[in-house]
Amino acid sequence: KPALLTRARHHIENKSAGALPIAVHLKQNPNIIGQSNANLGAWYNFFKEISNRYSVHFFLVGDEKSNSNFNELTNTSVVHSDGFSIDGQLAIIQACELFMGMMSGPSNMALFGSNPYLIFKNPDHHFTEMKSEIGDNDQYPFGIGHQKVLRILDTADSLTHAFEMAVQH
Repeated sequence: KPALLTRARHHIENKSAGALPIAVHLKQNPNIIGQSNANLGAWYNFFKEISNRYSVHFFLVGDEKSNSNFNELTNTSVVHSDGFSIDGQLAIIQACELFMGMMSGPSNMALFGSNPYLIFKNPDHHFTEMKSEIGDNDQYPFGIGHQKVLRILDTADSLTHAFEMAVQH
């Protein structure tokens, strides 16, 4: 809805203060092991380190309790804590210039959008299904430019490498 998108854009503008706005979903289901749960330590280190080289602001979407671990980072906003319901969070994903995160429900907003994304998928999770859907490629047939589905583990190094490949092109 236009009103949600307008609110999201104003929020991004106010919080990012000119930095590159990046929506992030760190899927974290404590009831399952693997299955594309985010490596929270790697993401935390990535958020801290990348801000030394780039002007970025991360907008964490989703209602994962683990999002609160990122509150102390000055380059990070927890959108749920800022009063955005799920539809507002989807508008944040749509309004940010890049999406990064795990393959999850919220990542589908980015997946079917026109902005760049870097979606990480545990290479062992849904191996057969992913092979059938995209083969050995790193994007769906409808993907454009830097719309990547990376079937690699989310380590600090892999996050940094993927991010730098996206922003340098």
